[in-house]
Amino acid sequence: MGATYPGTLPTLDFASISVGRSSNTIRSVTDAGPAKVRRRFTNVPRSYTQRVFLDETQRVTWDSFFDATLASGSLPFDIPEPLDGGTVECRFLEEPTWALVVHHSSTTRQLWSADVSFEVLG
Repeated sequence: MGATYPGTLPTLDFASISVGRSSNTIRSVTDAGPAKVRRRFTNVPRSYTQRVFLDETQRVTWDSFFDATLASGSLPFDIPEPLDGGTVECRFLEEPTWALVVHHSSTTRQLWSADVSFEVLG
C-alpha cells in the first residue's frame, strides 16, 4: 500500500468527481469479415478528476505531500473508498495547476483551486 493521504487536506470524494476508464481492447483488422477484438489487460485503472480548494496552510501541506512524500507525485497513496469503507491505492496522473481564487488583503487569506487527476490502481 502507499502513503496515507493527509487528513488535513480536503477529501478526494468519489461522489463529487468525474470518472474515466482507459481503453482495454485491441482491434485487429482481418482480410475478410469484421475486425477481431480482444481484451488487453485484466485490470484497467479508473481515472478520476476532482476540483479541490485549499487555503494557504493546506497548499503547504499539499506541496510537501506531493513533492517529498510522493516523490513529485510518482508514488502511490491511499485514500478512503466511500462506497465500502475500505481503502484504495491511487497515483496522481499529473501535477495540478493551481489558480488563486480569493485573496483577502485585509486578512491575507488566500484560497487556491485546481483540478486534481488521479487513478485507482487496484
